[in-house]
Amino acid sequence: SLHILSAQVSLMQNIANCIGRCHLDVNGFVVSPYASGLSILDDDELELGVTVVDLGGSSSSIASFLDGALVHIDSIPIGGSHITSDIARGLSTPLIQAERLKTLYGTTIISSSDDRESISVPQLGDGIHPVTTQIPKSLLTQVIRARAEEILELIWKSLQQSGMDRLVCQRVV
Repeated sequence: SLHILSAQVSLMQNIANCIGRCHLDVNGFVVSPYASGLSILDDDELELGVTVVDLGGSSSSIASFLDGALVHIDSIPIGGSHITSDIARGLSTPLIQAERLKTLYGTTIISSSDDRESISVPQLGDGIHPVTTQIPKSLLTQVIRARAEEILELIWKSLQQSGMDRLVCQRVV
C-alpha cells in the first residue's frame, strides 16, 4: 500500500507540474466521488444524508454525505467495463459490439415487450461476411441486470461494514 500511495503522490505532482506549465496554480486535490457528490447534490441532500454511487469503467466509487460533510468513501473493483465483458462473453460478440449493444439497448428494467423485441448481434469470427444472430432483448437485459445486481450488493456490503447503512441510506444517487 505504501507503493500505491507513492505512485499516487507522483501522479498528483505530475498533474500539478503540467498545470503549472500553463501558468495556473493548483489549490488542492479531491477524490473523484467527493467531486461527483458536490457537483450533483443539492444542499438539502448533503445536509440530510445521501450516498452517491459513481459507476466508472473499471470500478465503482461510493461517497456518503451527512450534515453537509463527506463521512464515508469507498470503491469496489467492478464497473461498466465488466458489464461490457459479460455481454461479449454471454452473446459471443466482439467487445466493441458489446459496448455498442450496452449503449443502444442496455437496461436493467425488464419490460413485457423484451421477449418479443429482437436485437441483431454480430458474432465473433474472422469471416469475410460478418455473421449476425437475432436475440430477444430480454437476454441482453438479463446479462446486464445480473452484473448490476452484483455491483449493488457489493456497494450495500461496503455500506454495512462501515455502518453507513444506518446513517445515510435513505437516499442513494
